[in-house]
Amino acid sequence: GLLPRPDLLLLSGDLADDGLPDTYRRLAASLAETGIDFAVLPGNHDQRPALRAAFPDQAWGHPFLACQRVDRGESTLLLLDTLIPGCEAGELSAAQLAWLDDNCPTGRRTIIVMHHPPFAVGIAGMDRIGCAGGECLAHWLAGRPQVEALLCGHVHRHVTSSFAGRLALTAPS
Repeated sequence: GLLPRPDLLLLSGDLADDGLPDTYRRLAASLAETGIDFAVLPGNHDQRPALRAAFPDQAWGHPFLACQRVDRGESTLLLLDTLIPGCEAGELSAAQLAWLDDNCPTGRRTIIVMHHPPFAVGIAGMDRIGCAGGECLAHWLAGRPQVEALLCGHVHRHVTSSFAGRLALTAPS
């Protein structure tokens, strides 16, 4: 019933507390009922294989990571999987940076979406389980002015910050 109607529902992780296939199937059915396009990304409570299996129509852009490139109008969303299976913290590894290299467009406004923020949020418990490798992402961003912002989940609170000269936000749950 929202007006204007959303163009896209963006779910930035922790889609199932238990990571069970049935939970993802129920979520997929509920999202389909909205009639609104959506994109999903895993968080630390998710199980990557079950998530990918329940959402086969998502634009999975990597053989084992749950990363996606979503082009909308003149903008691109790069949904970056930071999941470490069985761990609350996340990481940016060489695989994620290589995926960004392969999928980051030139000449298009771009936003990176990830579950774990690569910056401190000022909550000690959340900062302990943040995203390792943030310095590598900051270095990668240095040569990519088209990336305007980072959107993150994980923290369950709204936080506004700056990361590598870009706007960085976390969304409340």
